[in-house]
Formats: sequence, structure tokens, C-alpha cells
Amino acid sequence: MKIPWVFFLIPLLLFGCEIINSSDPVPSYISVERVNVLDFRNEPNSAAIYDVWVSIEGKYQGTYEVDTNDPDGPLTFPVLAEGDSVEVTFNGGVIRDFYINPGRHDPYIFYEEYTVKVPLKKTEVTVINPSIGYRPEGEDGIEFPSKAFESFESTNLSRYVACSQCDIPMQKIDPATLNGGIAQGNNAAYFEIPEGSTDAIGMIQRSRIPLPFPPVEVYFEMDYNTNLDLLIGIQINGGGVWTMITLPPTEGNYLKAYIFMTDDIAAVGGLNSEYAIFISSFNSDGSELKYASFDNLRIVYPTPP
Repeated sequence: MKIPWVFFLIPLLLFGCEIINSSDPVPSYISVERVNVLDFRNEPNSAAIYDVWVSIEGKYQGTYEVDTNDPDGPLTFPVLAEGDSVEVTFNGGVIRDFYINPGRHDPYIFYEEYTVKVPLKKTEVTVINPSIGYRPEGEDGIEFPSKAFESFESTNLSRYVACSQCDIPMQKIDPATLNGGIAQGNNAAYFEIPEGSTDAIGMIQRSRIPLPFPPVEVYFEMDYNTNLDLLIGIQINGGGVWTMITLPPTEGNYLKAYIFMTDDIAAVGGLNSEYAIFISSFNSDGSELKYASFDNLRIVYPTPP
């Protein structure tokens, strides 16, 4: 009865030897310690690049999450390429509508790709720290409507109006006075609801902005820091409003949101529609001081052909 066991054991031993003596190709390695964010219009620029989309010699290699605070060290990944001058291309990826699509990672089409040629050798690690910024403005590039571009550095607050039922005034604040985060510059918009108050906040841009229709890829970007739920939406032709997304509290830090507007424009817009961004909150419960700060408001879309 022991003979069958011998019969089956021999193939297993042979299979094990085949794995040990495998001739799998030996990779090179690329390490990304940080992603540099380029200035925009000669000013520091905020960004939330969550991952990099990597191509080697024009062929897609993979998508890798970037976490500069990872205790295990910087991002390092293998590539089956070697040579004295290997072309490596990075595209910056963001999380679209982060809080309603937490798994939706997209290469951000408005960021210019970063390409470099580097030597790659088997088993060795090559460090590349890509520099990523916006594509050029204008022809074959991207558009930032001036009426929807706000850094709060040089403008006053008259470009905005409080909602008709909101009594909390809009102020300017140095974002450094709040806890950390990615907001850039010396000024940001700020609302504060005192403890004991059940008011809400709300503001709408005075200027209305025409946007392409049928809609192309249109995004609204903003940095924000709040302990409120913020409703972000659009007012259409000076009339009704449409909520695009609700952003939850940020735990004391400035975060950056990339809000996809295309589906909203398709749902409520039209050929000659004009839009204004609105930001508001629900009423406070009065239990504590509530606040909201936001900065670097931008609508961006591809330059029309």
C-alpha cells in the first residue's frame, strides 16, 4: 500500500526543483521619494497627487500609490527594462470626487506628463522624483475661466455674495493660523459660526461663467479645511442651485478636492447656460464653534478646438 505514495512523491520533488532553479528575468527598480509640484502662474501651487501612472518606453507599466509618509520607506517598484537611457514617463493621478468615489483613481488630464531618460541596471535602484504641473494654457492646452479662478491673494470679497438666509460674514484668514495641510499663499476665505449659534454658512460667486456644452471634462478644484459638512454646487443662470457633492470635515487639515462637474452640467445645463459656484453648509447644532476655510478655487477644462 505504500507504493502509490512513492509514485506521487517523485513528480512533487521534480516540480519543487524546477521552482528553485527558475530562470525568471531579473528586474531593475525605480524609487519615487517625492512628487514635486510645479508653481502655477509664478505662485506656489497646491495639489493632491495620490498616485503615479508610469510608462516605460511608451508602454504602460503600472499605477502606484505615492505616500511620502509611509514608514516602510519610499515607493519602489520593479521594471523589466534595462539600458543606459531608458525613457520613463509619469502622469499624476488624483482621486475624483474622493468621498463618493473613493476607489476612482484617474490620471489627471490637466497635469502635464513628466518624461525623463535614465540608466536602469538589473537589481539596482534608480531614484526619480517627478515634477508635475498643469499643462500649458491656451491652444491645445487647458482653460481656467478668470471669473472662476480665486486665490484670495489680491482680490477683495466683493466678488462673492452670502446666501439670502445666511448671516455669517465671509472673512479672509492666513491659512497658517489653522492646522496644517496643503493650502498655499497668505490668504484664504474663512467663515466662523460661534458656539451656541444654529446659523449656516453660504456664498455664491457674483459672476456667472459659461462652460462648454455638450460638456467636456470639467473639474472644480478647491482646498478646504472645515469641521462642517460642506455642500458644493452650481447656480444655473442666476436661478436654481444644484448640489454636486457634500464634503465631510477634514480633521483640522487643508485637503484638496477635484470635483468632476461634467455629469452635473449634462444634467442641468444647456447650450447657453451660465454657472456660478456656491459653497454652503447645513445649520450648526450649536454645540461648538464651527468653521470653514477654502482657497484656490478653480474651474478647469480643455481648450475648445
